[in-house]
Amino acid sequence: MTREDPERGNWEKTTDEVIFISGDNVRIAPAQGTHGNLVDILHCGGHKGWFYRLDMLRKEYTKTRLIVDAEDPVSRRPGLPAGLESKTEDTGESREFFGRKARHLLTHLKQTRGNTTTEVTQDGWYIGLRWPAHKCPMARYSRADAVGPTVIYGNNSVTFAHTGPVPDGPAVKFVESYTIRSVDTAGHKTEIKGSETVDFLELSKAPLDPTLFKPPREFKRVRMLFQDAIQQERAIPLGKKKPLSTNPN
Repeated sequence: MTREDPERGNWEKTTDEVIFISGDNVRIAPAQGTHGNLVDILHCGGHKGWFYRLDMLRKEYTKTRLIVDAEDPVSRRPGLPAGLESKTEDTGESREFFGRKARHLLTHLKQTRGNTTTEVTQDGWYIGLRWPAHKCPMARYSRADAVGPTVIYGNNSVTFAHTGPVPDGPAVKFVESYTIRSVDTAGHKTEIKGSETVDFLELSKAPLDPTLFKPPREFKRVRMLFQDAIQQERAIPLGKKKPLSTNPN
């Protein structure tokens, strides 16, 4: 993942993750041997699920409600946001990944909100595999929830005008490039560019231990993880800061 920002500087980040899926449950963890101690667990069964974030070093976790779509998002038709358009093209190319045939699709998305215009190009190879937990709102492992007729817009998934085929199933090889252009009230123009690359390195159907989708018994539930508390502390003006507290009570 890269980002070019003339005001905040440039940066590049690489993340290796292991994703476990069983029924309506998902676990996303750093790959073994890599840096990172946060693990996400999602329970997406029913209309209201649960989101757990675990700190594996401090043995703490948070638990929050997760709103889950009651139906397939492709069939919903809520209000349309202004200035949002999308088009997907099938290149006609095909390759085999993990013994499955993949389609090569290019999606172009453009959105204008106020004085800000965002243009996104998504280049992906999609295999016809439907995740068991496809209702989990995690675009990181299923691009079908991020492009096509449904897009994450604020806190909701909304439907908008789309032309061309709908990307279906996970993108086992995926490159997203974006450009954000904005103009402030003084007429100052800003352009931010970035990209994200996703590559599936392995796909397995091995049976999973059910305990992977639960916080360990010895972990303590807290209101806020230590890393989140530090970030919140940095965001508060100096004169308004209060002592740090991660306890839920």
